Amino acid sequence: MNRIRQLEQQIAQLNTELKWEYDNNAKGQTIPLREQAFTNESPGTVGGMAGQLSQRDPIDDVFTFHDNPDAAPHYIEIREAAKTFARVIDRHAPWSEDKRSALGCVRAAVMWANAAVALNGRGL
Repeated sequence: MNRIRQLEQQIAQLNTELKWEYDNNAKGQTIPLREQAFTNESPGTVGGMAGQLSQRDPIDDVFTFHDNPDAAPHYIEIREAAKTFARVIDRHAPWSEDKRSALGCVRAAVMWANAAVALNGRGL
């Protein structure tokens, strides 16, 4: 139970940080976003397509299916990299609750990364 509580606290902290970043971007302020450290593209872009904050309700935007054929290569590469990492974990870690958690975290990472691609820099 302690591990679950610790993960819940980490998720709450990340949500707080992301909300701060979104609120400041929505006000037009320039702030260093985490994704700038990992990509040469400007924040809010997928494959060079400039993302803009949605004019719709952010909740509506987050919970809407985003069909973007240009994003398919991003989803494929994310899934393939995660599959490779999951196989490494499977080969090297003995079966245990920790291994099951590790594989679940890889799966969750794929889902969050795919959500980031689908929302193209937007969020709550």
